[in-house]
Amino acid sequence: MSYSSSPPPTPPTVKERKLSLLVEPVSHKDYDRLNSENSNDLQTILSRNNDLIKRNAKAFRNLTEALKSGDDDTTTSRASFLSGVRRQFKVPTEVRCSILQILNLNIPEQQFEAEILLEARWRDAAFRGLRDTEFATVDFERYWNPKLIIANVKGDLDYDSVFQLIIPSHVVAEDPTVVMLRKCKGRFHHKFNLQQYPFDTQELSIRVTSARSTNEIDLRESKVRTSMIHLESVQIRGDWHVYSHIDVTKDCVSELSRRIVTKPVLTFRCYVSRRLGYLWWNVFLEVFMIGLMSFLTMAMPPDSSERLLADLLLVITLLVFRYKSAQTSEKVSFLSYLDIYTIATLMYLLLVCLMNAVTAVVVREHGGSMDMSPDGAVIVVMACLYFGFHGIIFGYIFITVYRTRIVVSRKEEEYRSRLAQQFSAGSPDISFGQWEHGINDSFTNHDTSMLY
Repeated sequence: MSYSSSPPPTPPTVKERKLSLLVEPVSHKDYDRLNSENSNDLQTILSRNNDLIKRNAKAFRNLTEALKSGDDDTTTSRASFLSGVRRQFKVPTEVRCSILQILNLNIPEQQFEAEILLEARWRDAAFRGLRDTEFATVDFERYWNPKLIIANVKGDLDYDSVFQLIIPSHVVAEDPTVVMLRKCKGRFHHKFNLQQYPFDTQELSIRVTSARSTNEIDLRESKVRTSMIHLESVQIRGDWHVYSHIDVTKDCVSELSRRIVTKPVLTFRCYVSRRLGYLWWNVFLEVFMIGLMSFLTMAMPPDSSERLLADLLLVITLLVFRYKSAQTSEKVSFLSYLDIYTIATLMYLLLVCLMNAVTAVVVREHGGSMDMSPDGAVIVVMACLYFGFHGIIFGYIFITVYRTRIVVSRKEEEYRSRLAQQFSAGSPDISFGQWEHGINDSFTNHDTSMLY
């Protein structure tokens, strides 16, 4: 008699054991064993999740430190090794800013629109071993760069193009020079000072800084090549006189993130002075003539109401004229020189009305006798007041305004003499227009002859 052997029964899985609890009762021992197995599985899952969170936190911490230090640790190529991404010394970088066009001055919104060209030069030992034929195929994104930022740009730039090249050194001990040209156009914020309006001289500033700290980069004004303004392309010359020189000042700003970081700042300033043709003939002359017509009212009888009525009519005329001229003038929250002149003329007319009213009262009290009329003394007082405050106002304007313009004009002469010496020493037959044409060729045809 043969017996067939059957395989031993497979133990139920955890899921089956859990389902069995719904259909049949279990003992206390089985219940404790199931709880222990479930707790062991849960502890294993939590332990794995904890390890993953620790690794992700460490990776995120390393990435944050790399981004804050401004280094490119993601590239481990020969270029990043040779260029010294983590440089322990300051890289001297010469910067100059040339203003190609000034398109518009929007004084109510405190901004101006311009097209500029930034040029930065620095030496890099990473390119010392390269041949001249390899310079044109260099991927500059893998190498060190100053990471220049225009700090006072408002909104986005209309366009921003960058062109870089390498100039080999003729001296064996010197590193090759890297030249970065950045041509951009946009709107730049600047706080205008309208206290001297309409005799004001405004500054237009371009603030250039870097994403790197002062421990990594040393921004300097270019001493070899001076910053310039292309006056022929300036579109505001009808209303403004544009000076050709550019002042450069160096400063530092501190930023607070996880720690205080000091960033270098170079500020390039040019100057423009408002032309007085329109305002001189259409505002100042009219206000002067309105005030001058107050002397004509003295021809009327002193005791008649027509004299006082004519003076009041001049006051109303000046008020209406001021209201109309204010619609086209710059709106400021303080008194400009134009406001001071107009208000002074208005106060003079009101004083004339008061003196004529007193004269009419005096004549009527003496029976209308013309011998008792103080018109002679009134005319003398009026003339002293009118021409006296004109002398004071325009004398003060001359002292404050033209003193500023004299200082700017002296800087202009120094700049022109320095620029003439530079061109005579380097390129005696070159003009700014030829230089700008060469810059445009550098962007289009990669002709670098104007940059050496």
